[in-house]
Amino acid sequence: MSPLSTRSFSNSITPVPSSPQKLLQASRQSTRSFAARGDVFPCKVCGEVLSRPQQLELHQSMKHSLSELSHLDSSMNIIRMIFLAGWKPATSGAGEPPAVRRILRIHHNPRALARFEEYRDLVRARAARRCAGGAPGEGAVVEERCIADGNERLRFHCSTMLCSLGAAGGVCGSPYCCVCSTLRHGFAGKQADVDGIATYASAWAAHASLPEDVEREFAFLQVRRAMLVCRVVAGRVGRGAADDKVAYDSMVPVRAGVASGGDDVELLVFNPRAVLPCFVILYSSS
Repeated sequence: MSPLSTRSFSNSITPVPSSPQKLLQASRQSTRSFAARGDVFPCKVCGEVLSRPQQLELHQSMKHSLSELSHLDSSMNIIRMIFLAGWKPATSGAGEPPAVRRILRIHHNPRALARFEEYRDLVRARAARRCAGGAPGEGAVVEERCIADGNERLRFHCSTMLCSLGAAGGVCGSPYCCVCSTLRHGFAGKQADVDGIATYASAWAAHASLPEDVEREFAFLQVRRAMLVCRVVAGRVGRGAADDKVAYDSMVPVRAGVASGGDDVELLVFNPRAVLPCFVILYSSS
Protein backbone atom coordinates (compact mmCIF):
# COMPACT_ATOMS: atom_id res chain seq x y z
CA MET A 1 0.00 0.00 0.00
CA SER A 2 1.43 3.31 -0.99
CA PRO A 3 1.92 5.79 1.82
CA LEU A 4 -0.70 8.55 2.22
CA SER A 5 0.26 11.94 0.95
CA THR A 6 0.13 14.96 3.26
CA ARG A 7 -2.79 16.45 1.32
CA SER A 8 -4.89 13.29 1.46
CA PHE A 9 -4.17 12.90 5.17
CA SER A 10 -5.20 16.46 5.96
CA ASN A 11 -8.39 16.11 3.91
CA SER A 12 -9.41 13.07 5.94
CA ILE A 13 -9.41 14.95 9.24
CA THR A 14 -12.75 16.31 10.47
CA PRO A 15 -12.34 19.87 11.75
CA VAL A 16 -12.98 20.24 15.48
CA PRO A 17 -15.38 23.11 16.16
CA SER A 18 -13.97 25.94 18.22
CA SER A 19 -15.13 26.33 21.80
CA PRO A 20 -17.58 29.16 22.64
CA GLN A 21 -14.77 30.92 24.52
CA LYS A 22 -12.52 30.90 21.45
CA LEU A 23 -15.33 32.11 19.21
CA LEU A 24 -16.11 34.97 21.62
CA GLN A 25 -12.43 35.86 21.82
CA ALA A 26 -12.14 35.89 18.04
CA SER A 27 -15.24 38.08 17.78
CA ARG A 28 -13.81 40.58 20.27
CA GLN A 29 -10.49 40.65 18.45
CA SER A 30 -12.33 41.26 15.18
CA THR A 31 -14.34 44.08 16.77
CA ARG A 32 -11.16 45.69 18.13
CA SER A 33 -9.49 45.45 14.74
CA PHE A 34 -12.53 47.08 13.12
CA ALA A 35 -12.53 49.81 15.75
CA ALA A 36 -8.94 50.68 14.82
CA ARG A 37 -10.11 51.55 11.33
CA GLY A 38 -11.72 54.85 10.51
CA ASP A 39 -14.12 53.70 7.81
CA VAL A 40 -16.18 51.18 9.78
CA PHE A 41 -18.02 51.45 13.10
CA PRO A 42 -18.64 48.16 14.96
CA CYS A 43 -21.22 47.75 17.69
CA LYS A 44 -19.48 46.78 20.93
CA VAL A 45 -22.55 44.90 22.13
CA CYS A 46 -23.33 42.55 19.25
CA GLY A 47 -20.40 43.07 16.87
CA GLU A 48 -22.47 44.24 13.90
CA VAL A 49 -20.43 46.54 11.67
CA LEU A 50 -21.90 49.80 10.36
CA SER A 51 -20.45 52.12 7.74
CA ARG A 52 -21.36 55.44 9.38
CA PRO A 53 -21.42 56.75 12.97
CA GLN A 54 -25.03 57.86 12.50
CA GLN A 55 -25.98 54.30 11.55
CA LEU A 56 -24.21 53.00 14.65
CA GLU A 57 -26.15 55.39 16.91
CA LEU A 58 -29.43 54.39 15.27
CA HIS A 59 -28.54 50.69 15.60
CA GLN A 60 -27.70 51.06 19.29
CA SER A 61 -30.88 53.02 20.03
CA MET A 62 -33.05 50.49 18.18
CA LYS A 63 -31.38 47.33 19.52
CA HIS A 64 -29.47 48.02 22.74
CA SER A 65 -30.90 51.15 24.40
CA LEU A 66 -32.96 49.40 27.10
CA SER A 67 -32.40 46.74 29.73
CA GLU A 68 -34.94 45.50 32.26
CA LEU A 69 -34.14 45.75 35.96
CA SER A 70 -34.57 42.60 38.00
CA HIS A 71 -36.08 42.35 41.47
CA LEU A 72 -32.57 41.72 42.80
CA ASP A 73 -31.36 45.08 41.53
CA SER A 74 -31.31 47.72 44.26
CA SER A 75 -32.03 50.42 41.66
CA MET A 76 -35.41 48.84 40.97
CA ASN A 77 -36.54 49.17 44.58
CA ILE A 78 -35.35 52.78 44.77
CA ILE A 79 -37.08 53.82 41.53
CA ARG A 80 -40.26 51.99 42.57
CA MET A 81 -40.32 53.81 45.93
CA ILE A 82 -39.79 57.22 44.31
CA PHE A 83 -42.49 56.48 41.74
CA LEU A 84 -45.07 55.29 44.28
CA ALA A 85 -44.40 58.19 46.66
CA GLY A 86 -46.77 60.34 44.60
CA TRP A 87 -49.63 57.96 45.34
CA LYS A 88 -49.46 58.27 49.12
CA PRO A 89 -52.90 58.37 50.79
CA ALA A 90 -52.17 61.91 51.98
CA THR A 91 -51.98 63.11 48.38
CA SER A 92 -55.35 64.59 47.54
CA GLY A 93 -57.09 62.70 44.79
CA ALA A 94 -54.16 60.38 44.08
CA GLY A 95 -56.21 57.24 44.51
CA GLU A 96 -54.81 53.74 44.88
CA PRO A 97 -51.14 53.15 44.00
CA PRO A 98 -50.64 51.67 40.51
CA ALA A 99 -49.13 48.28 39.80
CA VAL A 100 -45.56 48.56 38.55
CA ARG A 101 -45.06 45.91 35.89
CA ARG A 102 -41.56 46.60 34.59
CA ILE A 103 -38.75 49.12 35.02
CA LEU A 104 -36.32 49.64 32.15
CA ARG A 105 -32.94 51.33 32.34
CA ILE A 106 -32.09 53.63 29.41
CA HIS A 107 -28.61 53.34 27.89
CA HIS A 108 -27.65 56.56 26.10
CA ASN A 109 -24.94 56.91 23.49
CA PRO A 110 -21.93 59.08 24.39
CA ARG A 111 -23.13 61.98 22.24
CA ALA A 112 -26.44 62.26 24.13
CA LEU A 113 -24.61 62.27 27.47
CA ALA A 114 -22.17 64.87 26.17
CA ARG A 115 -25.03 67.16 25.07
CA PHE A 116 -26.56 66.95 28.54
CA GLU A 117 -23.27 67.76 30.28
CA GLU A 118 -22.47 70.57 27.83
CA TYR A 119 -25.81 72.20 28.57
CA ARG A 120 -25.19 71.88 32.32
CA ASP A 121 -21.80 73.60 31.89
CA LEU A 122 -23.52 76.38 29.91
CA VAL A 123 -26.06 76.94 32.71
CA ARG A 124 -23.31 76.95 35.34
CA ALA A 125 -21.27 79.47 33.37
CA ARG A 126 -24.26 81.81 32.96
CA ALA A 127 -25.00 81.61 36.69
CA ALA A 128 -21.38 82.37 37.53
CA ARG A 129 -21.45 85.46 35.30
CA ARG A 130 -24.68 86.67 36.93
CA CYS A 131 -23.18 86.30 40.39
CA ALA A 132 -19.96 88.02 39.37
CA GLY A 133 -21.83 90.96 37.87
CA GLY A 134 -24.32 91.51 40.71
CA ALA A 135 -24.09 92.54 44.33
CA PRO A 136 -23.96 89.72 46.90
CA GLY A 137 -27.29 89.00 48.51
CA GLU A 138 -30.37 86.86 48.08
CA GLY A 139 -29.84 86.56 44.32
CA ALA A 140 -26.34 85.19 44.81
CA VAL A 141 -27.62 82.58 47.25
CA VAL A 142 -30.26 81.44 44.75
CA GLU A 143 -27.60 81.02 42.06
CA GLU A 144 -25.37 78.81 44.20
CA ARG A 145 -27.06 75.60 43.15
CA CYS A 146 -26.97 76.63 39.49
CA ILE A 147 -23.23 77.11 39.79
CA ALA A 148 -22.80 73.78 41.60
CA ASP A 149 -24.72 71.40 39.32
CA GLY A 150 -26.97 73.48 37.06
CA ASN A 151 -29.82 73.08 39.57
CA GLU A 152 -30.32 69.46 38.53
CA ARG A 153 -33.56 67.81 39.64
CA LEU A 154 -35.21 64.41 39.36
CA ARG A 155 -38.49 64.84 37.48
CA PHE A 156 -41.22 62.74 35.90
CA HIS A 157 -42.67 62.94 32.39
CA CYS A 158 -45.66 60.78 31.40
CA SER A 159 -46.10 59.67 27.80
CA THR A 160 -47.81 56.96 25.73
CA MET A 161 -46.54 53.87 23.96
CA LEU A 162 -47.85 51.43 21.36
CA CYS A 163 -45.25 48.65 21.47
CA SER A 164 -43.93 46.03 23.89
CA LEU A 165 -41.15 48.37 24.95
CA GLY A 166 -37.77 46.77 25.56
CA ALA A 167 -38.87 43.26 24.61
CA ALA A 168 -35.98 43.01 22.14
CA GLY A 169 -33.61 45.28 24.06
CA GLY A 170 -34.48 48.44 22.15
CA VAL A 171 -37.22 50.71 20.86
CA CYS A 172 -39.66 50.47 17.96
CA GLY A 173 -39.60 52.58 14.82
CA SER A 174 -43.20 53.80 14.88
CA PRO A 175 -43.52 57.61 14.76
CA TYR A 176 -46.77 57.27 16.75
CA CYS A 177 -45.12 55.56 19.73
CA CYS A 178 -44.29 58.66 21.76
CA VAL A 179 -41.99 56.96 24.27
CA CYS A 180 -39.85 55.32 21.59
CA SER A 181 -39.73 58.53 19.54
CA THR A 182 -38.46 60.39 22.60
CA LEU A 183 -35.83 57.74 23.31
CA ARG A 184 -34.67 57.80 19.69
CA HIS A 185 -34.62 61.55 19.08
CA GLY A 186 -34.95 63.19 22.49
CA PHE A 187 -37.49 65.93 23.13
CA ALA A 188 -36.38 68.03 20.16
CA GLY A 189 -39.52 67.22 18.17
CA LYS A 190 -41.84 68.57 20.86
CA GLN A 191 -41.14 72.27 20.14
CA ALA A 192 -39.34 72.55 23.45
CA ASP A 193 -38.18 76.09 22.73
CA VAL A 194 -41.80 77.21 22.16
CA ASP A 195 -44.11 75.20 24.40
CA GLY A 196 -41.60 73.77 26.84
CA ILE A 197 -41.13 70.21 28.05
CA ALA A 198 -43.48 69.54 30.95
CA THR A 199 -41.83 67.75 33.86
CA TYR A 200 -43.26 67.08 37.31
CA ALA A 201 -41.89 66.53 40.80
CA SER A 202 -44.15 63.53 41.44
CA ALA A 203 -45.27 60.63 39.31
CA TRP A 204 -48.91 61.29 40.22
CA ALA A 205 -48.78 64.82 38.80
CA ALA A 206 -47.15 63.55 35.60
CA HIS A 207 -49.76 60.79 35.33
CA ALA A 208 -52.58 63.32 35.75
CA SER A 209 -51.12 65.55 33.03
CA LEU A 210 -52.49 63.17 30.38
CA PRO A 211 -56.26 62.86 29.77
CA GLU A 212 -57.81 60.35 32.15
CA ASP A 213 -59.43 58.35 29.35
CA VAL A 214 -56.48 58.33 26.93
CA GLU A 215 -56.02 54.56 27.21
CA ARG A 216 -59.73 53.83 26.88
CA GLU A 217 -60.24 56.21 23.97
CA PHE A 218 -57.35 54.73 21.99
CA ALA A 219 -57.77 51.13 23.11
CA PHE A 220 -58.03 50.01 19.48
CA LEU A 221 -54.37 51.08 19.10
CA GLN A 222 -53.39 49.41 22.39
CA VAL A 223 -52.18 52.72 23.78
CA ARG A 224 -50.65 52.50 27.26
CA ARG A 225 -49.05 54.99 29.59
CA ALA A 226 -45.37 54.93 30.48
CA MET A 227 -43.49 57.08 32.96
CA LEU A 228 -40.08 58.54 32.15
CA VAL A 229 -37.83 59.26 35.14
CA CYS A 230 -35.58 62.10 34.03
CA ARG A 231 -32.58 64.09 35.15
CA VAL A 232 -33.40 67.73 34.47
CA VAL A 233 -31.05 70.71 34.50
CA ALA A 234 -33.57 73.30 35.67
CA GLY A 235 -31.11 76.18 35.81
CA ARG A 236 -32.62 79.53 36.70
CA VAL A 237 -36.32 78.99 37.43
CA GLY A 238 -38.92 81.69 36.93
CA ARG A 239 -42.61 81.87 37.78
CA GLY A 240 -45.24 83.20 35.42
CA ALA A 241 -46.37 82.82 31.83
CA ALA A 242 -44.26 81.01 29.25
CA ASP A 243 -43.83 84.35 27.46
CA ASP A 244 -41.56 85.46 30.31
CA LYS A 245 -39.05 82.69 29.67
CA VAL A 246 -36.32 84.84 28.05
CA ALA A 247 -34.47 85.52 31.30
CA TYR A 248 -34.88 81.97 32.66
CA ASP A 249 -33.87 78.42 31.80
CA SER A 250 -37.17 76.94 33.00
CA MET A 251 -40.54 78.19 34.22
CA VAL A 252 -43.17 77.24 36.77
CA PRO A 253 -46.38 78.17 34.92
CA VAL A 254 -48.96 80.19 36.81
CA ARG A 255 -52.45 79.56 35.49
CA ALA A 256 -55.67 81.22 36.54
CA GLY A 257 -57.60 79.19 39.07
CA VAL A 258 -54.76 76.68 39.57
CA ALA A 259 -52.75 76.77 42.76
CA SER A 260 -49.00 76.57 42.31
CA GLY A 261 -46.39 75.21 44.64
CA GLY A 262 -45.99 71.93 46.46
CA ASP A 263 -44.44 68.69 45.27
CA ASP A 264 -46.73 68.41 42.24
CA VAL A 265 -45.69 71.68 40.65
CA GLU A 266 -45.17 71.65 36.90
CA LEU A 267 -41.83 72.76 35.49
CA LEU A 268 -41.46 73.75 31.83
CA VAL A 269 -37.98 73.29 30.38
CA PHE A 270 -37.21 75.07 27.11
CA ASN A 271 -34.08 73.26 25.94
CA PRO A 272 -34.25 69.56 24.95
CA ARG A 273 -30.64 69.08 26.03
CA ALA A 274 -31.70 69.84 29.62
CA VAL A 275 -33.75 66.64 29.96
CA LEU A 276 -32.10 63.20 30.11
CA PRO A 277 -34.50 60.25 30.58
CA CYS A 278 -32.89 57.55 32.74
CA PHE A 279 -35.63 54.98 33.42
CA VAL A 280 -38.96 53.97 31.91
CA ILE A 281 -41.63 52.67 34.29
CA LEU A 282 -44.37 50.51 32.78
CA TYR A 283 -47.37 50.48 35.10
CA SER A 284 -51.09 49.93 35.27
CA SER A 285 -53.25 52.50 37.04
CA SER A 286 -56.50 50.57 36.90
